[in-house]
Amino acid sequence: MTESLEQLQRTLDEYSLLLDSSGKYNSFFQIKKKGEMSRRLLVTNTGYEITLSERAQSYLLKDFSDKHELLNWLTTDAVKAMVFECKYKSKICPSVDFDKIYLEQKELMQMINDEWARRYYAECMEYMKNVLKFTD
Repeated sequence: MTESLEQLQRTLDEYSLLLDSSGKYNSFFQIKKKGEMSRRLLVTNTGYEITLSERAQSYLLKDFSDKHELLNWLTTDAVKAMVFECKYKSKICPSVDFDKIYLEQKELMQMINDEWARRYYAECMEYMKNVLKFTD
């Protein structure tokens, strides 16, 4: 059985509270419009459907039959954005150190779910090895 949008948002809000070190609450997981980009989450009888759009053109449609896979995907997406925004958009660090980025993302994800963090980090290391041609 699928959960309602309200139930999902409550779970995501709990995750936000785990990640929030600013002293003020900020939900990192809102499904909302941001500039020219938008996200839509649809709860269906059999699962969940996320559509990402830019300038009114859909560029990604993902279906999830399992609530935990949806939450994992949303968590990974939010944590990636948090680390990049904090480190690289603010120009604190002018060069991109992928290994450091992935470690920071893994540490944040561990605050929510250890298995998701291990899985994400393993996927990142595989990507670095195969696509970016980095070695250990």
